[in-house]
Amino acid sequence: MNRFARLAEALAFMASDTGKRRLIADYIATTPDPDRGWGLAVLLGAVAVRHARPAVLRALAARRTDPVLFTLSHGFVGDVAETVALMWPDPPPRSNSLPPPMAEVAPALLSADRAGVEDLLEGWLDTLDATGRYTLLKLAAGSLKLDVSPRLVAEALAEWGGVDVHAVEECRHGLTPPYGPLFAWLERRGPRPAAGQGPVFRPFMPAAPFDAGALDALDPAQWAAEWQWDGLRVQLVAGSGGRAVYGRQGEDLTAAFPDLAEALDIDGAVEGEILAAAADGPPFAPASAALLQPRLKRTARGRAVPVFVRLFDMLADGGEDLRPMPFAVRRARLERWFAGRSPALAALSPLLPLAEARRLHTGIAGAGVRGMVLKRRDAPYDPAGAGGAWLAWKRATRSVRAVLMYAQRAGGPGGGGYESYTAGLWRGGALVPLGKATAALPADARRELDRWITAATTNRFGPVREVAPGLVVVVEFDGVSPSARTKCGLSLRGPRIAAVLWDTPVDAAAPLAELEALAEG
Repeated sequence: MNRFARLAEALAFMASDTGKRRLIADYIATTPDPDRGWGLAVLLGAVAVRHARPAVLRALAARRTDPVLFTLSHGFVGDVAETVALMWPDPPPRSNSLPPPMAEVAPALLSADRAGVEDLLEGWLDTLDATGRYTLLKLAAGSLKLDVSPRLVAEALAEWGGVDVHAVEECRHGLTPPYGPLFAWLERRGPRPAAGQGPVFRPFMPAAPFDAGALDALDPAQWAAEWQWDGLRVQLVAGSGGRAVYGRQGEDLTAAFPDLAEALDIDGAVEGEILAAAADGPPFAPASAALLQPRLKRTARGRAVPVFVRLFDMLADGGEDLRPMPFAVRRARLERWFAGRSPALAALSPLLPLAEARRLHTGIAGAGVRGMVLKRRDAPYDPAGAGGAWLAWKRATRSVRAVLMYAQRAGGPGGGGYESYTAGLWRGGALVPLGKATAALPADARRELDRWITAATTNRFGPVREVAPGLVVVVEFDGVSPSARTKCGLSLRGPRIAAVLWDTPVDAAAPLAELEALAEG
């Protein structure tokens, strides 16, 4: 466990993907079986537990720490798990109390129930150092942030084993921890594991950014157009190996969308975009993409959100791999299958006339659409995206001038800066917060912003810093829709701080009504 905790800490401090792949490869190369397999399972998100709720962590703290000191410390640290990890007393070294291996921790957490997890964690905490305790508690709470995607982990394995990353992605979904056959293949001790042992993930085909100025150069006879839906691009797989819903990075989203997995009457794989539905049942109309977030977090409210999927490609039919075929052929197979099965909770994404693409793109409005995707009709499904056979033509980015109100510090190892920012707009002489945004700023500009926040802080709420209203920022976003869950009554799609207007007075920020006028859906 301590070895994996060191990896998690190193990943938190590593900024580059190259460095992260090297760290993961070093861990895999130097950790024995089955520990490295269970560590890999955590990296891939296959150990998804949420036993250690805040109440459990506080109960653990009450066993070994002074309650008043814990409350004061928690107010300063801002994170319950981190506070417990730092305050938990280091036990005297004993020869019979070695730190638990990952091969003990991960399976035990997966099989434990909430009633027994407190005693389980207490025993492990007594054998770990502060870094190990922090990683353990975050893992048990389901909030361990490693900042690595399944795709990056697959790339690390492929580089270490000297194999193609797509081959790793296709076969690893059919395996279970501790992934013995996978390591045997990567170390040249065994054959490549069969991809058909489970629901097979197929790496996604990317779409290159498209400049509208190049539209006239495309031959309408060779290209097709579709809406780029404002949802969650997924791959739905079903067959004798099981059913699964996979995200773009190969993450398994089946637990968040079990209704879609069950409704898909197919022996093969199709691709589409999951959208929140404005109403339950066909004909489907998309609602705000923000409604998908409770679904992804698997909350009780999220389970009540109706969803459906807009299908736009077919990758496998029975045992036949359709990816080498031209898009036009795959699309025809999809339409034929859809007409014969009429699957529930699904609709076809319509093809659009390329000759009218400019007019349609200019008129994009309403919830559910982010732009258009142009597809070459004769192109195979290529996860490398060679030749730019798919082109993403996004709608224009929107922005608003807002006043910075709050910033939240990053937690855990490497959490020295701020990870999110909240700005607000004027309404009746008061600022109304818009919700959290990331910072899309150059490194120097972001450091300058963080220094200003530290100097202008007027109040603290755990990791959140409230600042005096003295700085105007430009908040860019991809879309805005009404929301009952936010103070401003709006939900922004992809909000980010795009610029800091150091010399602009705060009364030059926009009124909330300006943003309300842009709301769609």
